[in-house]
This record gives sequence, structure tokens and C-alpha cells, in this order.
Amino acid sequence: MPSFLLEHLTLPPLQSTGNDAGEVGVAAASVGITEGGAASSVCGVLTGTTGSPTEPVNALAVSVTSVLNAEAGSSTSTIYKKYNLTKENLNTKCSDEHILDIGKFISWRKVGRRLKHIEERDIQDIDRDGKDEDDRRRLLLERWHEKNASDATYGEIINAMMKEQKRDEAEKVCELLNSV
Repeated sequence: MPSFLLEHLTLPPLQSTGNDAGEVGVAAASVGITEGGAASSVCGVLTGTTGSPTEPVNALAVSVTSVLNAEAGSSTSTIYKKYNLTKENLNTKCSDEHILDIGKFISWRKVGRRLKHIEERDIQDIDRDGKDEDDRRRLLLERWHEKNASDATYGEIINAMMKEQKRDEAEKVCELLNSV
């Protein structure tokens, strides 16, 4: 998992909650980033008037995680640029061959809930009727393809994957689209 260090991240001074009467600030924060772009771990170090490290910063974890997760969700356009995809590409109906390929890796429950015209009832039916996970992925994509006709596009499935922070899956779909 790649990570990076935010050095000298400054926040407004906070009042000390301990016995020391003084202000504290953040000297540094380390943020672990998952492949999908979400923050997986955040650790900060507080410095007091003596400059010595004290406790991890939970408030920092919340704010940095929120910012990074919002950033990850908005990176769909970054993928489009990376793969040189146009509106024409994205509005193209998924081919039957690619539907079978996508069925090998899609996170069917999470992404399925984001697809147009797929309802919770469909997810439950697929879960009940599918013999195994491979079969459930195939059933989801078949149902989505049937319910949406020409609207079952590459853009639709890429967007659903990105909303669920499944960037690796979205990139695989982009690679399939570029192979056409």
C-alpha cells in the first residue's frame, strides 16, 4: 500500500486538555492510501510547548480521511483522461463479450446497487438464485444489460465502480474499452 508524509501540516492551535496549560499543534501526519484512493490509516503527532510527541490525533484522522475519500470519489474524470476516453466511448453500450469479462471481477453487490434500474429486490433475487459468486456476477450484469438496453454503457458501469471506490475494477473496464 503506497503512503506519503504530510510534513508541517498546520491546524489552528488547540487548547490542551491535559494538566499542561499551553497550546498544541500538529507537527506531521502520515496518511496511508489504498489502491482505490481511500485513506486507510492516518496518524498525527501532537507537539506541545516542549516539542515532544504525545498522542495520535483522532480529529485529524476524521478530517483527512473525509477529504481523501471525497477526492477519491471525484477522480472519475482522471481515469477518463488516463485512458483517453471520450463521451462517445463512454456512451457506447457494453458488448456481450465485455459483459462476460466484467463478470469475472465486478464487486457485484456494491456496484450493482449503483447501477441504473437495479433495485435491492434484484440484488436479493440474484443472491438467492446464483449458485456461486461467479454466477451472481454474471446474473447481475445480464439483468442490468436487459433492463437498460442501450443505456447499459461503459460510462455507467465505470461510474458505478468509482462511486463504490472500486478504481481497480473501473480501470479494468477502461482497458477493455480501449481494446475495442
